[in-house]
Amino acid sequence: RLPRRSCLPAPSVPAGDVSLWNILRNNVGKDLSKVSMPVQLNEPLNTLQRLCEELEYSALLDAASRCADPCERLVCVAAFAVSAYASTYYRAGSKPFNPVLGETYECVRPDKGFRFISEQVLSQPARLGRWDTRTGVSHYMKWKNKFWGKSLEIVPVGTVNVKLPR
Repeated sequence: RLPRRSCLPAPSVPAGDVSLWNILRNNVGKDLSKVSMPVQLNEPLNTLQRLCEELEYSALLDAASRCADPCERLVCVAAFAVSAYASTYYRAGSKPFNPVLGETYECVRPDKGFRFISEQVLSQPARLGRWDTRTGVSHYMKWKNKFWGKSLEIVPVGTVNVKLPR
């Protein structure tokens, strides 16, 4: 059994002379998923790995499955849904690398009792799927985005299904 690491082996590289504003200004009206961005703007993991981080608070789904009251179950599932944003404060200005078509990621967490599998199933438009073997959470996600000059539009399209044992 390998020990889990608590931090990345190297610190993030500062963006340096990269001007995000110049990149956005030159790509008004374009789909930003098709625009090449400097590597300094990426964090050292990909989207498939980032999806797995949403299961950090999977204990909320365990609590929901133990609740007899449907309203309490809904509260636990809703809390789990918003817990995915817990790490976004520390990630302002960075994005994960895009996985290549057919790339997979598997994470086994005996300490949390789950096994997570995800795969990039389509490149353009970007689509990926995931499955958590313990909770029965399946997720099919695709999104579209546009930068309009004064606003950025990101529309996630897809559903997340949570199937609780009770």
